[in-house]
Amino acid sequence: MKRYYWIYAAWFIGASIGLPILLEVVRHFSGVDLYSSFVTIAPAMVAAMVAGMSFVKGRETAPTSSESWRFARGSLVIALVFSMLYAAAFFAIFPEVKESLHGLFEPTMLGVMAVILAVVFLIIFLTNRIFFAMGAKNGLKAALRNKAKAG
Repeated sequence: MKRYYWIYAAWFIGASIGLPILLEVVRHFSGVDLYSSFVTIAPAMVAAMVAGMSFVKGRETAPTSSESWRFARGSLVIALVFSMLYAAAFFAIFPEVKESLHGLFEPTMLGVMAVILAVVFLIIFLTNRIFFAMGAKNGLKAALRNKAKAG
């Protein structure tokens, strides 16, 4: 499974950085702002799907349910770590943003933010599980089609 975590991490990092940049370029040139909360979940979806397809290529079988849940747990840790690193880097690069969010550091707001983050990471956990299995299923179908074409 270690290999698939590396694949997940690479795609998660790439999508987490690339998607906001892409959306900013679209907004700049078209004037249309497509940025939404989906940007928070999309990197996990893409990364889990690619990891699932890689699983099939490497093992030529779909993951079991327990393997999919194990992948979801491990990839959640990856998503948590990189999300914290992104936040730390963002606040280091743009310290004025931290000052403007001063009200969020009150005890009541910290509790609300903790609940929101818990829900977001629960969604990422479930997304990782579903899209890992879905990527594997799609990869397996593609492999079977390729074998049928080859004869």
